[in-house]
Order: sequence, then structure tokens, then C-alpha cells
Amino acid sequence: MSRTEAHITDELQAATSAGNLDKITKLLNEWDTLTKGVPFSPIEDLLPLAARNGDTRTISYLLQRRKPASFKDAILTAFDTPNVDTAVFQAFLDGGFNINTNLGHIGDLLILSLGYPDVLKWALAHGADPNRNRTGMRSPLDLAVMRASPEAVLLLLRHGARLNNTNALKAAAFYGELGMIKLLLEAGALINEIPDCEGMLSSEREDGLGTALHEAANGGQKEAAELLLERGADPAIKNSLRKTALDIAKEKGNAAVVEVLESIMA
Repeated sequence: MSRTEAHITDELQAATSAGNLDKITKLLNEWDTLTKGVPFSPIEDLLPLAARNGDTRTISYLLQRRKPASFKDAILTAFDTPNVDTAVFQAFLDGGFNINTNLGHIGDLLILSLGYPDVLKWALAHGADPNRNRTGMRSPLDLAVMRASPEAVLLLLRHGARLNNTNALKAAAFYGELGMIKLLLEAGALINEIPDCEGMLSSEREDGLGTALHEAANGGQKEAAELLLERGADPAIKNSLRKTALDIAKEKGNAAVVEVLESIMA
């Protein structure tokens, strides 16, 4: 029976799963001869298999042969392994991967690495931009705060992540993350700022853009409201819909926050 692209593809996947580089080389040469330079290449399908195995040698070889149209599947597979290895991402980078490439609705490598401190350190050290414009998406700092990850927040700030005109402090207030609020204020967050950045919090879509105190009121976070007031939050500030934090707390039925704010306003 004559050899077909399907035969070669199946054998390539088996050879890549086994890490048999000699066999991979032979099969790719056979593929190129059979297809006579047709643009499609199985390499894009093979990279995730090599990434799953942490096989940097095969990754490097495949990328020397041909750079794929997209690294998305390979990057996602590298994260979806028991032991996420920065050496795999280094092999991608050495093979032509742009570390700030948009990978679609999931964001980019920096966003994906927020739950993996070693990868996050590596990414920031290798040019991942914590302030890159991610249209319609939250900043890495916002996401690190929302995931309650102080280590990620500190790493991002040390590598130049913008703190103000983000939703970071407001997110910490909405979720009642007292330690995170303290961390951000100590890092220089502006307590009475009303950010006009992209990616408003879902709580603001109907209730208007406001301060961190507005968000504590919105989330019913009494202790967060008390902490913000202690640190200088102004309860008289009105949001974009001309509402104070007290107005928001009353509308949401957050009685404990209402009590705190009324005592301060009195």
C-alpha cells in the first residue's frame, strides 16, 4: 500500500509522543517529499505533544524545521501538565515565539502564568509586558488581585506593573481582601481614585464608575470599608452616576456598610 499523509501523520504523532527524534526527522523528510512543499505542516499538531512531555529537544527541532502559524495549542498544553516547566517556554521563545503574543480570549502567556510563580518570574524576566494593552481584558495586576495572589501582585509591581488607573484596589475592596488592600495602599495605590481604565468591574456596569470605597459598599464588605476609611477614603466622593458609597450600600441592602458610612458621615 502506498504511503499517504495520514499514515505519516499517525507515525509522527507516535514518534513525537515517544520522543524519537530520529524517527521524527525521517518522517518529516518523507512528508516534505510527498507533499512537495504544500504549506500545511503537521508541526503545529506535534508541538503540543512535545510540550506535554516537556521534550525541549524535540520542540527545538520542530521549530527549526518550521515556525507554526500559532503557538496557542502548544502553550496551553504546556500549562496543562502536572509539572509546568519554564524550559519548555524557553524552547518556544528560542524558536521564535513572541512572549507578548495575544493567544485569543485567554489573553497571553503572562496572564496564563499568574497561577504559576516560577513561570511568572521567568516571563517577566524575559520581556513579558505587564502593562501591554489587552483590549477588553483586565490587566494582569487586576487578575492577580482578584485571584488573591500576593506573590503575583508583588512580582508584577517589581517589574513595573502600573498600579494606578487600574481596577486593582477596587477589586480588592469588592472581594473584601484586607491584606491585599493594605499591600496595594503600601505600594502607592491612590485610595480616592476613580479609574477610567478598560475592563470595568461587573459590579460597575449598572452602578457607575467609583472608588474603592464604592466597591466595598457594593460588595457588602464592612471590614474593607472600615479599613479604607481609616486609611483616608473620602465617603463624600460621588461616582459617575452621582452616587456616594452610602447611596450604593443602601441600594444593595448592605446594612453593615450603611451603618459604618452613616457613622462617619455624621
